[in-house]
Amino acid sequence: MQSSRTHVPLGNIRQVVRFVSFVLLLTLLLTSVVSFQLLPSRFQLREGEVSPETIKAPERETYISELRTREERDQAAARVPEIIRYDSSIAVAQVGKLADILRRLTVVRENTTMSLDQKIDTVVKMSDVYLPANLSKTLVELDGSTWTLVSADATSVLRDVMSDNVSADELSTVRQRIPQAVTVQGQAASVVVALVANLVRPNTFLDASATDSARQRARDEVAPVRLTVEKGETILRDGEIVTAQSLERLAAVGLLRAGVRWEELFGVALLMLGLSALLTSYIACFLPRLLDNDRRLLLLAFVLLSGVLATKLVVPGRDIYAYALPLAAVPMLISTLLDTGLATIVSAVLAMIAAYIVGGSLEFAAVAFLSGMMGTLGVWQAQRMNRYFLTGAMISLVVFGTTMAFQLLGHDYGWTKIGEYALVAAVHGALAAALTVGTFTILGHIFGITTSIQLLELADPNQPLLRQLLTEAPGTYYHSLIVGNLAERAAQVTGANPLLVRVGAYYHDIGKVHRPSFFVENQFDYNIHDFLDPVASAETILAHVTDGIALARRHRLPTRIIEIIAQHHGTRLVTYFYHRACEQMEQVNSEDYRYPGPRPQTRESAIVMLADSVEAVVRASKEHSPEQVEELVDKVVMERLLEGELSECDLTLRDLTSIREAFKDVLRGVFHPRIKYPETPVPVPLHPGGGAPLEPESRFPTTEFR
Repeated sequence: MQSSRTHVPLGNIRQVVRFVSFVLLLTLLLTSVVSFQLLPSRFQLREGEVSPETIKAPERETYISELRTREERDQAAARVPEIIRYDSSIAVAQVGKLADILRRLTVVRENTTMSLDQKIDTVVKMSDVYLPANLSKTLVELDGSTWTLVSADATSVLRDVMSDNVSADELSTVRQRIPQAVTVQGQAASVVVALVANLVRPNTFLDASATDSARQRARDEVAPVRLTVEKGETILRDGEIVTAQSLERLAAVGLLRAGVRWEELFGVALLMLGLSALLTSYIACFLPRLLDNDRRLLLLAFVLLSGVLATKLVVPGRDIYAYALPLAAVPMLISTLLDTGLATIVSAVLAMIAAYIVGGSLEFAAVAFLSGMMGTLGVWQAQRMNRYFLTGAMISLVVFGTTMAFQLLGHDYGWTKIGEYALVAAVHGALAAALTVGTFTILGHIFGITTSIQLLELADPNQPLLRQLLTEAPGTYYHSLIVGNLAERAAQVTGANPLLVRVGAYYHDIGKVHRPSFFVENQFDYNIHDFLDPVASAETILAHVTDGIALARRHRLPTRIIEIIAQHHGTRLVTYFYHRACEQMEQVNSEDYRYPGPRPQTRESAIVMLADSVEAVVRASKEHSPEQVEELVDKVVMERLLEGELSECDLTLRDLTSIREAFKDVLRGVFHPRIKYPETPVPVPLHPGGGAPLEPESRFPTTEFR
């Protein structure tokens, strides 16, 4: 747990290198886009064109042919065969896994407290055995001596199979040959085949690194190819198609060289360097994590460069209609996908670059900056699509107001111009909103960023995964709802993303749909763990995290949600079964009872972990008085802190205090005191035809105020 939420990440060489590298890269890209008209944008000839005249070499020149050198080196590398490696550790691991499976199956077979059907059901549900019901029944019904033969035969067959080279392509064929190696007969042979086939894995792999190294050595051994062009030699004839080789020869004799206005290029580069350093310094000071995220830095550079390139291509020479260019979409996208403060800086940087491109126009700079600021603030924490189009309307007003202000100051206005500026302002706002809405989901998917619209869609109870959780694990579903309420409240008071933690809480236990009855909130008749040893129970409990990750990836949930699923238990022990194991066994490896982690890496993941733990502990408590609830909340949060589970996220001690109070407020509402109402007698109705009153069949039961 860090002591502060922000810091300047320039305390070590790696961070300095990243800072400088991004500044220089962004400077280079911006300079290239802004000043491409200063560079030789057109050559005399291009590949695929037709030569307009016969071109001869003005002098003799010997040069290194990059094309021929690359071609010969590629041929040398292609002649190097792939290097295949055999990994003997895989056979050892699979045999060990089989031994563990046989041991657990033996425990189930010899369990005298379970019925035959229960044993079969237990074997079927073992996640790493994969035996169908009929073979599970056969396995359970085998007599002891046959089971011993089956165990020995399965171990022998698996060891023999895995001792040979097994590639991924040969896996199916190897599995088909397993029955020929089995020595036991009858149904027992089918059990051996099933056990062994499920554990056969490829043990030979392409050593890509060694292959690449060998091919690189082959490339390096090829000497550069030197070619000579003689003076007066014909390089291209009139009407001949220009090839890459002829262009290389033209360049070698200097016929493709062009001059560059270096002073202008240097001036542009200096301006872009200052703006890039300003933007990167803001990131280093206020968004240090962003500086370590290559994909998000790439997104920032891509969106900014797209805006600059659009300005370069559209604005010059178009006068009033240049204001229709939706530059506000750039900060709107940055605000939606990255950060609102960063979008503000991007608005300023883009406005200055745009002003330079159009010749130092203060009016265009003002329009670009103010419309960008309106877009940035308008989409801040937007959770509905109509918010973007409302922001587009506000941008139109800002563009119209700014342009009219400059027209009034210049005494250059009229009804025609007012109508034209109103039109371009409306186009600017509409295009900015449409462009943002049309691209932020695509960009978010490409660059691994979860948007609020995606989260809102995932929060819909009709989502397939949530419907599956409700129908198959209702206890887990309602537990997740309460965790979502707790986490959302905590996120609001700590500055985390409330929508992200709420949706993350909804899906954090989604892995329990595979085996819902193994979790206490879904158990009604009996506890299945009473019939399992601690190892099997712990494996099932631990598996809900990995099952959840697999299920989330299969349903293409966002990366941030998958991270919450993976981190919501951190690296904690399944303490109940660990202590049971310590009581029942002499040697216990604590790592077998520990969640795979990692520990929470973000505030959102940490908040979901705390909310999950607090809800479970408080609900399990027999007493729900306000004092008891507060004591349990404080105890759980302190336990996670002392266990070190919060050491890798940026929650502060002040945040933890705020989180505890937020949890207490929500739980006091959930477990509020209930007022008993006295029994209310049912009025005795008279007989419809007169006479004695009807005998009431029942009385209203006692109800409670909830």
